[in-house]
Amino acid sequence: QHINAGNFKIAERFVMVAPEFDDIDPKDELGLWFSVSILEQLAKLSVYSGYFGGDDYYECLKAIRDHKCAGPEIERRWQLFRLLKGTQKRLERSNQLTKSDPDNLNPSFWRGEDTNKL
Repeated sequence: QHINAGNFKIAERFVMVAPEFDDIDPKDELGLWFSVSILEQLAKLSVYSGYFGGDDYYECLKAIRDHKCAGPEIERRWQLFRLLKGTQKRLERSNQLTKSDPDNLNPSFWRGEDTNKL
């Protein structure tokens, strides 16, 4: 709710919660950048796997997955969780998951190179 409202006023210095956010320039969206970084870490640390996730986990992923600063792990978790819960029928290619990048696991799989099922 806070992310989508865009009412962020951060007047204090802070320590980032994830090193991958060092490479993202927040420009004029500092509050959004800060919130997404916190929620991304919350999603990663709250459950080891989406198998153990519940409604709160789903809402956390849903809140941040479409924001430009969300990492590829969030998109992977989103798709796998939805597949597990039956709200998605199959894995889907996305630009974020098919891009070769140190933060991205298995881009060749998501491009369909390791399987013909995507």
